[in-house]
Amino acid sequence: MAFLELLLCIYIFFLFFTFLLNQYERMNAPLEESFDLFIFFSIVWEGITTIFVFILDLIGFFFNYDSLFREGWREYPVIFIPGYSANRGYFFPYAFFLNRAGFRVFTMPPVPFYCNIYYLSEILQKKVESVLKQTGASKVILIGHSMGGLIGRYYIQRLGGDEKVAALFTISTPHRGTKVSVFGSGYSAKEMVPESNFLKDLNRDMGKYFKKVRLVSLGTKADNLVIPYTHSFAKIGRRYTLDFLGHNSMMFSLKVFEIIVAEAEELERISGAKK
Repeated sequence: MAFLELLLCIYIFFLFFTFLLNQYERMNAPLEESFDLFIFFSIVWEGITTIFVFILDLIGFFFNYDSLFREGWREYPVIFIPGYSANRGYFFPYAFFLNRAGFRVFTMPPVPFYCNIYYLSEILQKKVESVLKQTGASKVILIGHSMGGLIGRYYIQRLGGDEKVAALFTISTPHRGTKVSVFGSGYSAKEMVPESNFLKDLNRDMGKYFKKVRLVSLGTKADNLVIPYTHSFAKIGRRYTLDFLGHNSMMFSLKVFEIIVAEAEELERISGAKK
């Protein structure tokens, strides 16, 4: 019992610490507002949703729900890419609602978070090939949360994925790194340090790979793990900024879901018009 209480105290401290970092960065950035009282609402909601993420991730280690969502009428199947230290489990709410909207939904299998992003992108590459073979689709839609967005970008930019991906949605992805990554472990954490060689290489030529692939980056001003929060927006593509949501809270946002569906439906209409 004492051990659980210790873990809870550490978690609460880390939660407050990361949100204070978010506020400090925003208060010292040009054109940003002063201290935001809504940050306290964000902390509470982030704490609640993170508990759900933890529970769903535990389930995700043992239960592959791909088979539940393979029926749909949309042109492009969806593949979810989990973030650092997470797995497919916490995508379940999005998987359920996207399937109800007509999308066939798949997820990457659980992977060791400490590996480099190149290795994780190779796993994604195999998953894409498998999904295309199963569904007969010409391309897929990728949705990556946090580091998952970088895995998707690496696959598109370095492993030929631009020929097999119709769109990449990134949710709270550190496109230009995050200062919190210094607290992480493993190769992937080092790759997400701002100005890392990995990110410099990935950002130097991204324009030519996203001419055919729609890139949509969604971020939140209250992001407590992508710091500064502005790093959650790619330099190109469409951007959406949300308020009062933490890093994990984005995975339980109806607004985020609505944006993804609207963008995917527009992409489908454009694809149909070209045909």
